[in-house]
Amino acid sequence: MATDRKDLDNLIYVSPRSWDRVAVDNADFAYESSRAKARFAHLMKAEDYKSLIDNQADDIEWIGHWAREFNAANYDVKDTVIDTLTKGYSDNDRLLIELCGGEKEDFAKMFILKNDYHNAKVIAKNFLLGQLNAQDAKRVLRVNESLFQEAANVEIESLVQWVLSYLNKDKSNSVLPDLHEKYFSMALERLLEEDAKTNEIDLAAVDINLDKAYYLHFLELVAEDKHKGYRDLLLDYISIQSDSSNLQSFYRCKKRKLTLEEFKRQFVAAGRIEFTDFAEKYQLDDEKINLGLKFNAKGSLVDNLLDLAESSSITEFLNEFTQVRDNLLIRLADKAQGLIYGAEVLFALWQANRIEIVNLQLIHAAHQLGRSEEMTAKRLRDIYGGQLRV
Repeated sequence: MATDRKDLDNLIYVSPRSWDRVAVDNADFAYESSRAKARFAHLMKAEDYKSLIDNQADDIEWIGHWAREFNAANYDVKDTVIDTLTKGYSDNDRLLIELCGGEKEDFAKMFILKNDYHNAKVIAKNFLLGQLNAQDAKRVLRVNESLFQEAANVEIESLVQWVLSYLNKDKSNSVLPDLHEKYFSMALERLLEEDAKTNEIDLAAVDINLDKAYYLHFLELVAEDKHKGYRDLLLDYISIQSDSSNLQSFYRCKKRKLTLEEFKRQFVAAGRIEFTDFAEKYQLDDEKINLGLKFNAKGSLVDNLLDLAESSSITEFLNEFTQVRDNLLIRLADKAQGLIYGAEVLFALWQANRIEIVNLQLIHAAHQLGRSEEMTAKRLRDIYGGQLRV
């Protein structure tokens, strides 16, 4: 079994993979992708964004219309714009599940997996703050209803019961799929050990330990034969997230003058930039880091991310890295352009919808804060099919 990204690549590939791979049609997804293709016409264009940025008075009505088009059954006229857009993420996840149907649900589950870990974080943080037990499950569900991601592989109620039982050292409750139990147990065991050592509430430790488990869980699933037909897509997807996360952790730890050991604690081994590469550069002072870093793992999909790391100050990188990461994910989705059918078409629609929600959230926030049109446009993510120029 692979224990990190490097092991996985050695296990699966005879020769090194290229970031410049070309997406190919996959007849196994002919029906599912044909259903998805009709929905690309509903994606917003650059001129739609420009109109929305320019016309602040109509944003609530406009975004409300978008929500009704996206999922009329889940839209409530009493919802605020923020509520509506937040619901959009779950609506989009459910759409992916629906488009995949029963036969291709394993593909959808890969992208929904992160929601399981998000939900586990919510539960674990409640435990640390309130020292709850399994009998408090209903209260956790009620109080945190708006925080849970509804589209998940594991039923939220079952997950609440399991996490609270485990954190109270009751390991007899086996209601989760095997790999979920394996990696959740790994993360929560570390959390309990760290909590016992420090005797302090450390909510960041919840994120760190469950994020590490998520990436390892994802990699183990990628290695399964059933994902062979779209494995390159999954590896590119997880690499962008992992390398982005590690670069952010690197710069944040340096900014806060934390030790290499603390950075190692946060490092997730699912990307193309290895820990040893980071470790060599961790000893450099801030002035040299601000002059630029040269990492060994380069390729077309990570060039923008690394170029930013090599040209920006620590503060600038931390401010901009999420935008670069999102743009890389859209570039990954863009590989589906020209395909007649395939798993990449489904991913492209799912990712394009996510970016659309992010952009609408950014526009709405900018309107509320009175930001200029120029500043608002600068913060928007690229859209499917090309860079966003408004």
